[in-house]
Amino acid sequence: MQQHLRFNICKLESSYICNSEIADLGERIKGCIKPYLAYSCQFWTDHIRLMPFEADIAEEIKGILLNEKMLFWLEVLALLKLMSKVPSMLGIVASWLQDDEVSAAARDGIRFARMIGGVISESTPHLYLSGLPFLPKNSILSRYLKAKFPKIPRIVFGGGIDWPSLQISIRGHTGHVNSVAFSPDGKRIASGSSDNTIYIWDAETGLQVGDPLKGHTDKVRSVAFSPNGKRIASGASDKTIHIWDAETGLQVGNPLKGHTGSVRSVAFSPDGQRIVSGSSDKTIQIW
Repeated sequence: MQQHLRFNICKLESSYICNSEIADLGERIKGCIKPYLAYSCQFWTDHIRLMPFEADIAEEIKGILLNEKMLFWLEVLALLKLMSKVPSMLGIVASWLQDDEVSAAARDGIRFARMIGGVISESTPHLYLSGLPFLPKNSILSRYLKAKFPKIPRIVFGGGIDWPSLQISIRGHTGHVNSVAFSPDGKRIASGSSDNTIYIWDAETGLQVGDPLKGHTDKVRSVAFSPNGKRIASGASDKTIHIWDAETGLQVGNPLKGHTGSVRSVAFSPDGQRIVSGSSDKTIQIW
């Protein structure tokens, strides 16, 4: 990977043209990103995760993360439409390394991928034109990478100093989002909306996981994961509670009916065997 990564690997002529508009992009990718390079770019962190810490390997990783090779790696993943993998990959690296500065660079990479991933998946040259210039001034990546590209646009007003507290903004619902919940392992987010649907999202990337869960006939007011993460309960203004398989998105059993008003809150018991619901009908029901 160190040897074969390079700037503008597929020789894209312009940032004004979307990747999807480049007629021969598929052929360029096949010709310029050889299978061994594609494999190493996708799976090198999986190999790192399975091995004990080694100082020599850590130095090689440092040579990627604090070098322009970091951007060349992101470029390949953008062209392969794999930017959604970057946060989890760099999370592995940050945990494995024993160098605070390089671990911080990996965490910077996660934030950078979230910030620019969608843009460079559509038009990869914007990695250098729109992404790199807007790296916060105090970030590790800014300190090491901007000097490698002295001709990039310079932000003279309005550039950030530090990374914003907001990590990612997720969009997809067409109505108000009334309830959100993390899965117990923190890898998924469920959201319930006034568009009558529940969405499941990847908590690292903000990407939608599967299709929306549809079954309610009115606003979804509350969502909750079971303690084992395998089920999602939802309560809605249609006076019902639905239970869903969190992996398949399929409804489990029939809707629970008993409330005479909107179901405003649902929660699982710690053992996952029961559900409690609260409603505008002024009652609490246990199922």
